[in-house]
Amino acid sequence: MSGENLRRSPRNPEGVKGGTKPNPGRRVEGGGGISRRSFLKLVGIGLGVAGIGGLGLGLAEHNTREKHKDTIAELLEGATLVKEIRGIEIYVDNSSMRKNGPLLQELIKSLEPIIFILSDEMVRRIRFIRLDTFVLDTFVDRSTLVPFEGQSHTDVGMRLVVYPNRFKNVMSPEIEIRLAEVFFHEAVHLITFGDPNESSRMLRNYELSQCQNSLEKCILSLTNLIDRQSLKEWLEISRQNGGYVSTRQISPDQVRGEDLFGHRNFGYILDYPDISYGRLNLAEDIACIFEEIFSSLYKVIHRNENPEDVISDLLSKTPDKTGLYRKYQIACKSLMEWYEEGSEQRKILREFIQIIKDAIKKAQEATNGQSIQTNQGAIEPKGTTNPLESLMKRLNEIRGSRRKDPS
Repeated sequence: MSGENLRRSPRNPEGVKGGTKPNPGRRVEGGGGISRRSFLKLVGIGLGVAGIGGLGLGLAEHNTREKHKDTIAELLEGATLVKEIRGIEIYVDNSSMRKNGPLLQELIKSLEPIIFILSDEMVRRIRFIRLDTFVLDTFVDRSTLVPFEGQSHTDVGMRLVVYPNRFKNVMSPEIEIRLAEVFFHEAVHLITFGDPNESSRMLRNYELSQCQNSLEKCILSLTNLIDRQSLKEWLEISRQNGGYVSTRQISPDQVRGEDLFGHRNFGYILDYPDISYGRLNLAEDIACIFEEIFSSLYKVIHRNENPEDVISDLLSKTPDKTGLYRKYQIACKSLMEWYEEGSEQRKILREFIQIIKDAIKKAQEATNGQSIQTNQGAIEPKGTTNPLESLMKRLNEIRGSRRKDPS
């Protein structure tokens, strides 16, 4: 599927600026997984205008919007609208709906509280979620692969794929956490590039097309997710630790294992903190970091876990990586601006910031105040197994079996 761009009508959740309290009875569905770390599909249409005259611009705008509608129709082909939550349209693949009705309903139910973590403005940037199921015809090791994968399409929405035979068709707490991680990762991709309503469809597509040349410059100019000063600090932390593999979009199978294995202070996915997935590019790093903070919010708000326990557990996975801790702080600080003062989300984020601050101070004291942000041991020792290569090998096997089964 190729992605492009769309917009949404505003809705309000609890704790969101200008928002109303959510209705706990609402439900939604979703999916996600390893290739949810699929990258933003930014398709540049180009201006296609011979002059600056009003007629030329009007025609270009019309053509761009029509192209946009065609892209949405393509992404939703073969799917049926089954629900709407906070304005996000939930579509289900027609074949999936017939084969996995009860499971899909459980997914809808589980995804609702996840969606309500987001602020109103964030939700406004997600037009739809398309939900598909896919049953693998090969043996699946449930201990190594998650049951979801996702794909985001800037200004449009996301596709979430569920693999029922990777779990027991039961939405256990562990499965729900995986669902939350997948959704939040793709949602951050959709949120990162600013408000699609701020410019015409033609200019918006032109701006996003520039991201093909440099994601870093594009994010610096388009995003309102992170303020410019904090983003510069974020980039400096990354540069001190080897920088990003690419400033453009790049997929994991285009990099060597040593490009991601063992680098410090970049975001990661799943339970693989030694695989610096965020090092692929800035957009992926942002998605990995913010995903962890959103997932932490979800655990505190909807699973009633203790904030200190949640963040302490997160930080314990990457001991002494203070550059990564600082990125978590920036994410928390940035998210606070999206919620009303006094809201539950903002209160919890403030606690997160203090807990992370204390952890950074403790780590610095342990090293006599010396910086421990710089990269160490970026290349794995010879003779060891590279978990990234194993992960990618398994993904390629899945992709191969998927091509054999058109369903």
